[in-house]
Amino acid sequence: MRDRLALCALVSAVPPVVVDEALQDAGVVAERIRTLPPWVTAYHVLGSAMCPPAGYDEVTDLLWTALPAVTGRGLSRQRPTTGAITRARSRLGVEPLDILLRRLIGATSGCAQLNAVELHRFDQPGRPGLWWIADPHTGSTRGCDVRASGLDAAVSLVRCAGVSRVAAALPVEARAALQQRVGGSVWVDAAAPKPAEETPWSGLRARSSVAWQQEALARACVDVALEWASSSTRSQSHVRY
Repeated sequence: MRDRLALCALVSAVPPVVVDEALQDAGVVAERIRTLPPWVTAYHVLGSAMCPPAGYDEVTDLLWTALPAVTGRGLSRQRPTTGAITRARSRLGVEPLDILLRRLIGATSGCAQLNAVELHRFDQPGRPGLWWIADPHTGSTRGCDVRASGLDAAVSLVRCAGVSRVAAALPVEARAALQQRVGGSVWVDAAAPKPAEETPWSGLRARSSVAWQQEALARACVDVALEWASSSTRSQSHVRY
């Protein structure tokens, strides 16, 4: 029941039409009718991120049980096999989730404009680098980049955030380099690094770099969506894309 309620909150913040638009912008289209069309695959990835301990079959059961009623869209009578899910996720790629996250953050940040953010880096051996920025008051994710561990990605996140202050959990030399890159309009100071188990990426595992990036972006999407769903329940507001 708890997972179904979480899925309802997720779909409320990330409705199918927004998923469709992200897929279209990324150039991901269904070449033929499949058990797992791209929009369902996207929700499957988000569902896995929402329920990290769950296996593919458990996420499939959740979607096939609850998604039609929540979205108003029908699903195939035949449920996909684990192999079909793996292939569908591979076809989906990373870009749709990157686009989806940026749209979700843009849609949910209008009512809570930040002047400052925290900047963190998550490293895992053998995987691409991950940078993310967070609200210093709530800890909620306000941006994520999985392209590389280099400073370019961090600079891009800070500039997109449009803030005047950044607390960066980086060594002194890296903070100085970041300050030089972002210029004098943004003040960069120190922040304490977050333990891995306290981040949205705790326990993140995947067999390939692409799957790892996909899962990381999906976790960021879920973090933003459920944070918004929780706050909107209290304020009776809605995400406006």
